[in-house]
Amino acid sequence: MKFLALISFVAMTACAIAAEKKVAPFQLSVISAFPQEYQKAASAVGVAIRKDGLNPEEYFADVRVQKDSNILVFALCHKSEFEEKDRPLMVGDPCGKCRSVHYDIRKGKVTKIYRLQ
Repeated sequence: MKFLALISFVAMTACAIAAEKKVAPFQLSVISAFPQEYQKAASAVGVAIRKDGLNPEEYFADVRVQKDSNILVFALCHKSEFEEKDRPLMVGDPCGKCRSVHYDIRKGKVTKIYRLQ
């Protein structure tokens, strides 16, 4: 549970900082915008969240390599996180639509989708 809380905090802090600085991460539906080494994973993440009932076109992704592993962590921020310009810096997922997605490089597939809280 502590691990999930840490993932939520890191992912949402990244979204909040990007929103505050008005610098958006990569739009998930624009695979070519990602660095070459993340494009296959970004495509798989888009497919996985679509299967989960979400629209990849509504998400922005910050990608990080999980320390000492073969896992890419996609911190997905819903577009609504960037639309509210006058709100204070928030930690958490006020819209309820953000996700953290793990992609295993060795297996070549998404292994977990976390709903942030």
